[in-house]
Amino acid sequence: GTGFHREIVSMQVFVVAPTNKGTAEVINRAELVREHFKKGTVFTEGNVHIHVLRTPQVAGTTIASGMIACPVLIELVAEVYSN
Repeated sequence: GTGFHREIVSMQVFVVAPTNKGTAEVINRAELVREHFKKGTVFTEGNVHIHVLRTPQVAGTTIASGMIACPVLIELVAEVYSN
């Protein structure tokens, strides 16, 4: 209806650390990000409500340029209400 629209958002958060820190630390931090955006969480800022509809996915690790990287895939829906 008038004054409302919905946006579907796919977000990737990359957790990175030097290779000498170890893979376990990167995966543990990725799990913390996953827990922060757990399914059912709603964030509200002004007239915008952001809903986490699915459990985020920790996609595994890769090594590039001397860094370990682990992406966390997060799917969101933003509901925007205008006056």
